[in-house]
Amino acid sequence: MSIRTIMALAVAAGTAAPALAQSYGFESTALAGISGSVDFSVATAGSLIGDWDATNNPTGTRTKPGLFGAFGPTENVAVPVNLGLGLGGGINAPSQFTFGLDVNTGAGTVAMDSFSANFLASGPLSLPASISLAFDTFRTANPDSLYLGVPLDVPFGDLSLNALTATQVGPAAPGLLTPTGGSTYDLTMVIPVVLNIQLEAIGGQMFDLGPIPFALPVDGQLQVSGQTASLAASAALNLDETFDAGVALPQFPLGLPTILPPGDTANLLFDLMLGEIGANIDATINLDATGIVPAPSAAVVLMASGACAARRRRV
Repeated sequence: MSIRTIMALAVAAGTAAPALAQSYGFESTALAGISGSVDFSVATAGSLIGDWDATNNPTGTRTKPGLFGAFGPTENVAVPVNLGLGLGGGINAPSQFTFGLDVNTGAGTVAMDSFSANFLASGPLSLPASISLAFDTFRTANPDSLYLGVPLDVPFGDLSLNALTATQVGPAAPGLLTPTGGSTYDLTMVIPVVLNIQLEAIGGQMFDLGPIPFALPVDGQLQVSGQTASLAASAALNLDETFDAGVALPQFPLGLPTILPPGDTANLLFDLMLGEIGANIDATINLDATGIVPAPSAAVVLMASGACAARRRRV
């Protein structure tokens, strides 16, 4: 077979395939993004103690459990405490992703592989945070204050959601195409992925959640036109999970507003064991993307080169 014949067949295959079956490589468009709400909760238990140190911080805060009794001039006693952290709010961020899509318009099927998404393409998301404390009654010195054993909620400023990603697992995910006229098709499918989440929480600690198995449902429209295709689709990301941790956190400082009397700050050190982390995400993902037929593979080039070499040998 001549090299001219081989190349002619390759061109014919490339131009005829999109009408029935073709593979496209997709990338997200500028419209791709995630919107909705995210909420996270962190539950811990342990102790708090004043930051007083006889040598390094002799004017620091000292603590002692109880409502009555002498408070010695060098006493600094730990107080049992349960600390909960909540952070959350709205999310509206651009996203980036890629995937491959095998399209068979004749059979009315698609198959997606290698889906990989970064839902926070513009960087970490700041989220307002608050701390809830449950403790037995205790007192402080420097400053002098009384904390009755009543749960206390304290605003904490902003913390951050550093990462929210999804990566497809398993074989290619099948889907269905329904013709709607011309070269446009309704598309439905479910992508099996694992989610990975990273939170920055108290004291700069990083909490990594994942990999979390998740089924990402996709609905939209696919338009094919020869060597190109476009997808206008959305997916629902609804996650409600609780993760047991049982990890000791490094000691961290926290200034606690005084209660009786108010107006000052007790400087405390917390030693806590992380119990569990709750994650709740209710979001919609815009999966608008454009696809192209990949360039001819090296195998096709090698086949053509081999045919050309064989032709030269025959000559």
